[in-house]
Formats: sequence, structure tokens, C-alpha cells
Amino acid sequence: MLRILTLYTFILICNSQSLSNGVNEVANSLVDLSSDLRALLNKVPVNRKSDYCFGNYTNGFNGFINHMTGLLPMSPNEMDVKFLLFTCNNRDNSQNLTYLSQPNEWTAAGFNISARTKFIVHGWLEKYPGGIQSDWYNWMEQMKNVILNNSCVNVVAIDWYKPASLSYLIQSVPNTKIVGQMIGCVINRLSANLGVDPQDIHLIGHSLGSHVVGFAGKHVTNPKVGHITADDPAGPGFIGQPPENRLAVGDASFVSVIHTNGIPINGLPVIQGQGYSEPLGNIDAYFNGDLKKRILCNHIRSNYYAITDQSDPQSTGCQPIAYKCDSYDNFLRGLCADGSDSLPMELDLNYWDNKSNWDTTDTNNKYYINTGNVLEP
Repeated sequence: MLRILTLYTFILICNSQSLSNGVNEVANSLVDLSSDLRALLNKVPVNRKSDYCFGNYTNGFNGFINHMTGLLPMSPNEMDVKFLLFTCNNRDNSQNLTYLSQPNEWTAAGFNISARTKFIVHGWLEKYPGGIQSDWYNWMEQMKNVILNNSCVNVVAIDWYKPASLSYLIQSVPNTKIVGQMIGCVINRLSANLGVDPQDIHLIGHSLGSHVVGFAGKHVTNPKVGHITADDPAGPGFIGQPPENRLAVGDASFVSVIHTNGIPINGLPVIQGQGYSEPLGNIDAYFNGDLKKRILCNHIRSNYYAITDQSDPQSTGCQPIAYKCDSYDNFLRGLCADGSDSLPMELDLNYWDNKSNWDTTDTNNKYYINTGNVLEP
């Protein structure tokens, strides 16, 4: 019932560009039904044992139990998480690895130990090469192509469709921690055995995937992962959680966050937004004020801003620029548009792979940008 309710709400809003009066009536009914379901689910028995064990993954489950259902995460072996390796020599046909693959298997698959490595992690209902959300456009493949068109690096697409699928909806939030630790374990193994520098690792996640890469970063500590990019981190299940239970500044040397569909304070998840509104990184860029437009599809399309590669024939040639400002209202008034403190929003590797451009000295740096109709591809 819960998963049907959520999917129905998702489809309903994505097929309308604004909430009409009729939809508002449906939304109000869903609120009542959601409250009843929440009360029922709160009665589900909760296993709170700290020794809930998954082999290498033994700690950290107390305090990170999905507070809507009380369920613990799936075990790694039943998740079937795929590590799909692409390189400049193997752009179109991935080499399939797992979190248990040994360093010699990575090098045999073409992994370049001298190159930077970028992990791409999808969100709920998605997979590589396509899922329910990414049927609209395969953003993971497009992002992989943009990266390899501009730099000879290792690209690892993480396909965690099973633990992020509708069948496991009520477990998808706690599952993010296990998937993140699996990625972190791989990075640590490559670092210890092949000399890969974690500072040359870039983790890119969307929605639930943003928290996955946060947990991956938490698992790599000596040294930290270099850069995390989070595209509209998921709000439901993470709002109100402490930093150890979500994406947070400090999960990498530099954490950059894009917000496109945040849930307002005391707002209703899914109906009023799917993203996390509060700052989470060293820099946080808010598109269209984040809280000003309530189209759910803005959450799904948050990756589009990063992959509008200027080298693509269909590109307008315009680089989206966000401006640092103390508030969205002041940004709209033109008080922060002198260009003295601005950032490119595309996946500009020449800019973002240059560590001198990472603002690691501060947190809660807010940037703002307005766009046209983000529903248009």
C-alpha cells in the first residue's frame, strides 16, 4: 500500500506542471492516508541490536533505522550492486565488477591507476542504463560520456537498482549506508593495494545516491576522498538526521551540493518536494530558489544542469553561473550579481578537477541561479 501510494503521487505530480485544485484535493487525501499508514508502520517491531552483522559491515546501525518503518538495511550479498567500469579505451561496453573484486581484477578490466576516478551513483527507482525515472533520459550514460569526452579518467557507474527499487521502498533509505560502505571499501582496497590516491576520487550522486556517496566518503579517512558532488540530495528519511546518518560537509575534502526541489520546513515529502533544503556542503547552489518551484520533476532533472556539456552540438554554448548571496531575495534584487564570487554549474572538469578552485575553508556558502523551464530536455 505504501509503495503504491508513493508511486501514484510521483506519477501524478510529474504529469502536471502545477498543482491544480483537483490535485490539491487528492493531495489532502493522501496526507490523511499517509498519516494512517505511518501510525500503522510505527508498530512494526524494530531490531535495534548493535551487532547486526554483515561481515565487514558491523557497526553504525543504532540510530540509523528508517524511522518510518523501523527496518534495517538489506545485506550486501542480496543487494546485487554492480560496479560498471568505463575508460577512454572502453567507453561503451562496461567491465562489470563487484565490491568483492580484487585489485588485480580491476587492473585486468582496464582500470588506470594513474588516472582520476569518478563514481556516479543513481537515486531511487533508477539503474544503469535505465530505470523508471531515467527512462526520460539516461543521465548516467550522458554524464559518463561528457566526462570521457573531456578527460581520460576511470568512470565507475554504480548500479544499485535492487536495494533502490520500488520493491524495497521502505528499506531504500537505510540501504544507502550499506551501498556507501561498499563503495568506500572498494576505494580503500584500491588505495592500499594499487596506490590510488583518494584525493583523486570524485563521487557524484543524485537523490538517494547523494547520501550513498556521503557514506562512501565517511568510510575513507586516510586521506579523505577529494570531491563529492551531490545533485538534489533526498530529503525524505534524512531530514532531522545527524551528520553521521546523511551526507554532510567533511565527507570529502570538498563537498558541493545542488538543490532543485527541496522540501520546505514542515512540508509534505513528495507532494511539496523530494530534496533536502538545508545546506549540506562547503558550497550549496540553489536553482530557482529551490523552495520557489514545487514541480517534482525538478528533482529528477537536477542532473541536467551538470551534463549540458558545451562541447555537445546541441549545447547553447552558455555556461550556467551561480552567484554567492546571503539570500534568494537579495539575489533577485541584483545585489550579488557583480561576478566577484560566482561558480560554473556545468560539469566543467577543467574547473572542478582543479583543487585550487575548491572552497574548503568554509561551510554554508549559498549560491543562487535562476533558469528557464527545467522540464524541457
